[in-house]
Amino acid sequence: MSDPLSRRFHVSHELHEPDPSQAFFLARVIDDGYTELRSRQWATSERSLEGLGTPLIHSSTPNGETIVAEIGESLTIVTVGGSSSVYAQAAAHDSAAADAALDRIRDRLPAPEPTAAQDVPVMFWTYSPHAKDLGPGMEVRFARTTQLQRARRSMT
Repeated sequence: MSDPLSRRFHVSHELHEPDPSQAFFLARVIDDGYTELRSRQWATSERSLEGLGTPLIHSSTPNGETIVAEIGESLTIVTVGGSSSVYAQAAAHDSAAADAALDRIRDRLPAPEPTAAQDVPVMFWTYSPHAKDLGPGMEVRFARTTQLQRARRSMT
């Protein structure tokens, strides 16, 4: 094993998408010899990647935004999409640095807070003759049609 990996293998990356961000990120990961990669994905209410650091490369499309940036001791690639989701990868020389970078990104692009506008009213119905209260504030209501169906069954 006297030959380093770079003398025995040739790495190529085919670019099938118009956005070169991922290829740039992978090239830097290999060139800089990063050995730890971590990734996370979550929902967010943020629409911009501003404030994550100075981008080494920035790509914007109608469907989202991607940057490659150095955060702490890590190289990161972060995408926020039109569906309000974040995908982030961090490469570093140790796992603690990669995790720290992802934690910093998560702090800057937090998950959305639930709001009253997101509340969905729910009504529970039961067709059992042994219905009971389902819990605090959740009572079972019988539909008039259910009562009629029971009455018809008892006549037959």
